[in-house]
Amino acid sequence: MMRFDPGWRGVYNIDRAELYGASLDGKTGLTDWLSGNLSLTWQHSRKQGDPFDTAGLSDEIDYLPDWKASAGLEFKLPYQGVFDVTLRYVGERQTIYAYSSGYPPQQHFKLVELDSYVTADIDLKFPLGRHAEVSCYVENLFNEDYEEQFGYPMPGMLVGAALKMFL
Repeated sequence: MMRFDPGWRGVYNIDRAELYGASLDGKTGLTDWLSGNLSLTWQHSRKQGDPFDTAGLSDEIDYLPDWKASAGLEFKLPYQGVFDVTLRYVGERQTIYAYSSGYPPQQHFKLVELDSYVTADIDLKFPLGRHAEVSCYVENLFNEDYEEQFGYPMPGMLVGAALKMFL
């Protein structure tokens, strides 16, 4: 487990954890120039012996959503270009949050829930000869407000460009 709570940051082991679930994914050609992909994951966990969860607030691994999914379309463009559109869904997650109050300070723990979210990304790529590729991308296209870790919001929309060289 990894913790980033006020006053304590670190990695530690829990005595026992079980993770189980199922995942389906596939890709198909829709036309000569368009393909689609889809992925769906269900997962569940159980834990015992978490030294940080002394109050027994949760018997599951922190931040593990029950459901995750992604769907995308890939458009083949002239000059071997590719335009990708991807949607990603992450379900609700829980984590244990530590905070201090009073004097002398006493540490308290509470179970907090992070909302589910959906993000959209686009990516445009073109090869530059056989050994290079240029791309422009937008991550979090609709500027979704979400957190992957409690108390640490993810950035809004990111726009960028990249040049990759292949040796």
